[in-house]
Amino acid sequence: GIDYTIHILSRFRREHKEKKDPREALRVTLGTTGKAVVINALSVAIGFLILLFASMVPLRRAGFLLAFTMLVSSLAALLLLTSLLLLTQVKFAFKENNKK
Repeated sequence: GIDYTIHILSRFRREHKEKKDPREALRVTLGTTGKAVVINALSVAIGFLILLFASMVPLRRAGFLLAFTMLVSSLAALLLLTSLLLLTQVKFAFKENNKK
């Protein structure tokens, strides 16, 4: 799940450096990197959901929990992180733009 956060933050910083407007940078970030995060999370979650067909109960539970974790972590990165970026405008996300 940490990969999702790193990818989104990295792209947001790059877009914000070019566009200067946080909302526009976030729109482009979600349109590009956001799509990639969704595709990645869904494909990994589906891969783990295959374990639901295992004969061993612990493997079934692990498959469900791992798939659920991937989906929750991607949603947190896409919704929570991006909301916090706009609301708080934390310095580490805007760091490259403040250097002269």
